[in-house]
This record gives sequence, structure tokens and C-alpha cells, in this order.
Amino acid sequence: MIKLYRLLATLIVLLLTSCAYMPSGPSMIALAAPGSGKSFDQFHNDDMKCKQFSQEEVSEISANKTSAWIVQQRYDFSYLQCMYAQGHRVPID
Repeated sequence: MIKLYRLLATLIVLLLTSCAYMPSGPSMIALAAPGSGKSFDQFHNDDMKCKQFSQEEVSEISANKTSAWIVQQRYDFSYLQCMYAQGHRVPID
């Protein structure tokens, strides 16, 4: 009987932790052309740096079971702000 309870408890924990959402990347991207005076290699390096920055920004809210839409939105904003701060072009609504 104890084994059944352990199995059930393990199953519940797995189901609850599977709800955490972590974006795999931005849903919108900085424009494919580097900012003024930047090479494509600099653009690529900044892109990787900003994706890492955005991942760190959303890791805490993702662990708090925040909705996937909110996590993705926060990731996108962090990514675009980072790319803009690096001097690259970003889409404007």
C-alpha cells in the first residue's frame, strides 16, 4: 500500500512540474540586419547574449507557474530591449 502512495505522489509531482513553461526563443526577432556600424558576427554574438539574458529574466516567473503567454511576452520584451541596447534595429508597432 505504501508503494502505491509513493507512486501516486510521484505521479502528482511530475504532473505539476510539467506545467512549467520556458520559452525556447523569442517569438519576434530583431530585424535580420545588424545595427549601424555592426558586423553580422557582432549581431550574432549579441543575439546569443540577449537570448541568454532573456532566459534568465523569465526563469523565476516560469518556475512560479505563470501562464505561458505571460512568460513568452516577458521573454520577448527582454530580448528586444537587450538587442536595442546593443544598437540593433528592432520592430516597432
